Amino acid sequence: MGVDPIWGITSNKLAFVNVIKMKVSVIMAIFHMSIGIIMKGTNSVYFGRWLDLVTEVIFGLIIFLGLFGWMDALIIAKWFFPINIDEKDTSLVPDEEKYRLYYETEDSDMLAAGSNYNLVYHGDYVNRKVPSIINIMITSVFQFGSYKGTTAGDMYSVLPQANPNDPNLNLDDGNAKQYGIAVALLVIVGILCPLMLFVKPCVAGCTNHDDDENDEIEFTNINRGDGMQEPMMGAEYQAVNGDDNSRRITDEIINKRQSQMKDLDR
Repeated sequence: MGVDPIWGITSNKLAFVNVIKMKVSVIMAIFHMSIGIIMKGTNSVYFGRWLDLVTEVIFGLIIFLGLFGWMDALIIAKWFFPINIDEKDTSLVPDEEKYRLYYETEDSDMLAAGSNYNLVYHGDYVNRKVPSIINIMITSVFQFGSYKGTTAGDMYSVLPQANPNDPNLNLDDGNAKQYGIAVALLVIVGILCPLMLFVKPCVAGCTNHDDDENDEIEFTNINRGDGMQEPMMGAEYQAVNGDDNSRRITDEIINKRQSQMKDLDR
């Protein structure tokens, strides 16, 4: 696999290669972050944190893949879109201004009639009607999939569809499927976002549950009297130098963490 070496002598080599690197980077980044969310899920299962599993892992993964995973799917689908750029037939190309290539001529009649042009080849025509991924995402999110009457409605769908060389191909069929999926995913994301953000805090507030196992170590300097400094756990355990009670609490927390680490090593 690789890039056709002919791109090395073209004037737009840099732009072409940068597009490939950008899309591959996006795919790899989303895959990497998805693995991170899944690993958080395995930790939630191991420690029995089922609320975290549902609200942060399952909801988070659906939201993440519903937006950026869908974008990856569009990128890959566009790579497989059938385009024969060497197709020279112009019979399927509509005679419109944007598809005309004008040339110079000394024929005054042709110049007067404005007929000194050739239509682009059909391969180029199909290539122009394949939408960019950014435009698809903008139409899906900011216009809520409303493609009719816009530039997006005049484009092909990048999803698998009928042969684009078919003169009877209905663009609306492919776009309805493409933007229908996008809007459905967007609705799911819109529902799950507040659930992911508010369910866990509401549950914690209603149950008033203080989970000591989830306490994070705060690196607060504790004077133990022997010149050694130890980390402290939680704001409620802020130590005061020379306070025996604070030292005792610190010892208990450190011993607790050491026993937990030993249990994990078994």
